[in-house]
Amino acid sequence: MTVNKLTACYEKLPAFEKSILQILSIAYYPLNQTRLIQCLIQTGIKAANGEEFDSVSRNNGFKLLRPALDTLLNQDLLEGKTRSRLLVDRQIVEIITRQTIAAKKFKPYLKRIQTVLNLTEETLSGNSSLEPDHLIAAIRILFYQKEMNRIKSLYQKFKDKTTHTISLPAILHQISHNPFDRTWVQILPADIHTSLFQESLINDLRYWQNRAEHFDYIEQLVLSDSDRCEAGLQTTVLEKWMLTGKIQKIESWLKKHRADHTENSLCLQGWMAFLKGKNKKAIQYYEAAYEILKKNSEKRKIYFDTFMGVFYVLALMKENSTQRLEQARTHLSVAMTGTHLFSDIYKLLNYSLHFLTGNFKAANNVFIHVYISSDYSFSYYRHTDFIECRVDRFLQTTSS
Repeated sequence: MTVNKLTACYEKLPAFEKSILQILSIAYYPLNQTRLIQCLIQTGIKAANGEEFDSVSRNNGFKLLRPALDTLLNQDLLEGKTRSRLLVDRQIVEIITRQTIAAKKFKPYLKRIQTVLNLTEETLSGNSSLEPDHLIAAIRILFYQKEMNRIKSLYQKFKDKTTHTISLPAILHQISHNPFDRTWVQILPADIHTSLFQESLINDLRYWQNRAEHFDYIEQLVLSDSDRCEAGLQTTVLEKWMLTGKIQKIESWLKKHRADHTENSLCLQGWMAFLKGKNKKAIQYYEAAYEILKKNSEKRKIYFDTFMGVFYVLALMKENSTQRLEQARTHLSVAMTGTHLFSDIYKLLNYSLHFLTGNFKAANNVFIHVYISSDYSFSYYRHTDFIECRVDRFLQTTSS
């Protein structure tokens, strides 16, 4: 059943059935009927007929619960087809929890049932091993209370106790993107934003595609100078704007940051200067950015691990002096290593460098390197053609 249909079913439920799902959504991991009844007693939730669960026998409590559970199972709001393992459908578990928060029931329920569910840090410590769902459940409780600092310490403390480890970004993605909700996503810290969003943007650059989800949200982080946006994520957005001709957004960003002595601002201005044929100016910008890169790194040999860095090498090669070609050679020797995102581009540029320096035998090896692995997006027949065709749109825009 679709998310919309499940949500519609949930919203039409009687109060008692809704309360059961709200308790189960907070628990997150599967409960049996006995544990659920304990939670209902602690929260003071009465059966559909008004009876209290602590005033009846165990078996009668099960009988009071049975019709409601059967309703939830029949409407596919619970996973499986048994009353012995009660688990909210994963498609709507976050929706129900968020609606519980909106109804101001989350904290009152949590206060009464967190110990019953063994989801406090103290009760978790009593377990020699944990199912991943138990750790996720405890993290969800902190997430929905916006206690991000405690989440990281809790995860570090208990991740090695789980039967199999799930990364913290994967857990937070699962919580905040099911479905995606800006209200909750924006509470995530900057490093988690980078982990969640940067890879898909880099893939867009590598495969020349437009598949990254929620790009409008990420763009707004950059445009608003949000503290949720690290420099690396900002870089990737700026690169995508450049490659897709979003000049207005580039200019809007530069209006605020042109005078910033930051790696991103300087590289971006260097890239733009190169595209306008101002090679010497481009090199000046890139050299200033490169000094910042070296200062902030502990590595002895380093180069920009970004698409912007390609245009520094191109500017050096276009100057075509002995000094500039030697600089290009030095940078390419680092950027061609497999650890760099765009190493294949730099490998191909190295053939041009061989040609410019008279090493024609090495330059001819480009014809062996005609085909690039399908792991990368860029199709090269002549690598210089690639660079030119990707900047055509920008050049047309800036010259008009």
